[in-house]
Amino acid sequence: MGRRAKLRALLPLLLCFAAAAHSAPRSLGVPADKGWQHAQTGLILSSRIAGLARTELQDSGTDELDVSAQYEAEDRSTIATVYLYRPQVADAALWFDRARSTIERNDAYEIQAGAAAPPRTFALPGSGVRSGMSVAYPFSLGDLRSTALALAPLGEWIVKVRMSSRALSPAELAAKVESFVGAIRWPDDRSEAKPAAFIADCATRLTYRKAKLVEPSMGQAVLGSLLTIAADSKEPDVPVTYCREADEGTRYSVYRPVGSDDRYLLAVGDAGRAVRIVPSISLDGSKPDYSATFLDLGTTFIYPSFDRLPSPKQVMEALPDMEPISSVKVGTSDVSVNVDADG
Repeated sequence: MGRRAKLRALLPLLLCFAAAAHSAPRSLGVPADKGWQHAQTGLILSSRIAGLARTELQDSGTDELDVSAQYEAEDRSTIATVYLYRPQVADAALWFDRARSTIERNDAYEIQAGAAAPPRTFALPGSGVRSGMSVAYPFSLGDLRSTALALAPLGEWIVKVRMSSRALSPAELAAKVESFVGAIRWPDDRSEAKPAAFIADCATRLTYRKAKLVEPSMGQAVLGSLLTIAADSKEPDVPVTYCREADEGTRYSVYRPVGSDDRYLLAVGDAGRAVRIVPSISLDGSKPDYSATFLDLGTTFIYPSFDRLPSPKQVMEALPDMEPISSVKVGTSDVSVNVDADG
């Protein structure tokens, strides 16, 4: 299967359920009684954490950008999954909000609205900053009694733990998941994170009209790639604070920078993938189009632009049927241009 065919097959899955987009995860082949250190962050996942034993250690790809580890009690009364991934939008509050939505809006879990205690914040070992976030729920799936979520930033990376139990109450599991996160061997030289602040609804809502796709060109493909490379290499002058524009439950949520009305981020699934819609740069002073880029963990895919701000629903319907006009490997100048898209 060629590169273009692979991308065409990949996008519908990514845009519907990001976690299902990958081929079967590969085992990292670490003995069950040995710890494993993540090369890019220095985080260590020991063979046992907070009384739970590691039973699986996998990478969804080949670059350790999306690693997961399964832990469980000896009697399997409590199980936990650790996720370590690097989103291009490294906003812990945003990804905590997405993870909460995928739990609360999943009909199979039968979680009643308002059933959970308010989410909490907590500090990681050796830090006085409460940068971690957690929440626990009464649960109804098989014989499970409770489920919990905890998430904390690690530089540009996210560490997420999902824990469920048939023995512990939601309150007990809330304490358990925080102690589990604290017992992970965090790198000593990690940068200090900002205090956790939960995402709020946007004060106003965007309005949309039907947008048209702009005929793609080689110039658009190259310019989009160059702007992506420039954005990757530049630290933002002011950290972006997001608000929640809309929530479509397990599929996606829409976020936008507070105070903006011409852009948004469509967070797909809850594992770091997103579509960004922003005004493009006009080289001739004419009205700008709106560029669409898919932010995978290791690659940015640039798509044909829209002539006006498209609705999230239109984006979700349009992109799976389109091919990217170029792509850039994150953190590099490695550009691939789909020359067949030249119009």
